[in-house]
Amino acid sequence: LHEGIGFRRVAVLFVRPQNRELQTVLSAGAEQSPALRQFRFAAQNNELLTQLLSKPVCLLIDAQNHGKYWRHFPESLRVAINCDSYVVMAVFANTRPVALIYADNAPQPIINGERQHLLFKQVCQQLSQCLGQLRQND
Repeated sequence: LHEGIGFRRVAVLFVRPQNRELQTVLSAGAEQSPALRQFRFAAQNNELLTQLLSKPVCLLIDAQNHGKYWRHFPESLRVAINCDSYVVMAVFANTRPVALIYADNAPQPIINGERQHLLFKQVCQQLSQCLGQLRQND
């Protein structure tokens, strides 16, 4: 995502199944973003995050819809993101959410939004399919 699609920052937030706590476990390009690299939050305490972890939906947040979604993210995530344009999608192993994937071009907006959005969504969907197959083989 960081090199192949060209996002400047990418973070993988693992979902702990017991309490649906999100915690950043991998990041790229976020060296100057310690809040994103160290992010941790109980997703069950936030309706938007709970919805994102309930079904595979890819959100492209940009200038047109930023105000609609921004206020629904928890304050700690807004501080960690500190960006007006980004994509976010959950990755699943069958029906179980495994991770929330976040990517942006901070401090710049996502310039080629539709293309990056589509590629990001396809990568997340393919990852979900792979995780689902691995889980079936266990």
